[in-house]
Amino acid sequence: NMLAPGKTDVYNIAWTYGGNGSVSNWLNTSYCPWTTKPTSFKSVNEKTDKMQGYANTIALQEYNKAEGENSIQRAKPIVALVAFESNHPAPTKSSGWYWPSVKELEYVCWGQEATEGIGGRNRLNEQFRKVNGAMEFGVSFYWSSAEYSRDNGAWSVDFEDGYVYGGGSKSGNAYCVRPLLAF
Repeated sequence: NMLAPGKTDVYNIAWTYGGNGSVSNWLNTSYCPWTTKPTSFKSVNEKTDKMQGYANTIALQEYNKAEGENSIQRAKPIVALVAFESNHPAPTKSSGWYWPSVKELEYVCWGQEATEGIGGRNRLNEQFRKVNGAMEFGVSFYWSSAEYSRDNGAWSVDFEDGYVYGGGSKSGNAYCVRPLLAF
């Protein structure tokens, strides 16, 4: 879960501020101003088989910049990630905090070798209980950094049962967001 800036409680957020813009469409247009975009990176519209949360996060950061700070189509978790990073600096020899893809959320919830369930969530929560102030994974839906459709949907994982869902309304549903990092 991501902490609200200036608060200590957990909160859920929508994927956007109310708009239904498509990041994937933007990435594939001639007016996409992201000059350092890798040529192989075409979309944040993925199925559940790609571990590309870090790349999605970079693309979503660029999308938010292009949209401008008042756009309702911006990816809200990217804005919250900035606040999270300032309150919780990432270790220097890590990837830095990023918003996970569907596959990465599956690994967290299911466990690395599993294909369903909540074993990973349970094992992680056991470890979090040993750290003072660490936040456990709740029994909630978690947004992925991936769009489900090019209009209004995004992928999520339900940490109550481990099921993956596509089509959660980016502007209408409020789910948890949990940043990850790689060492």
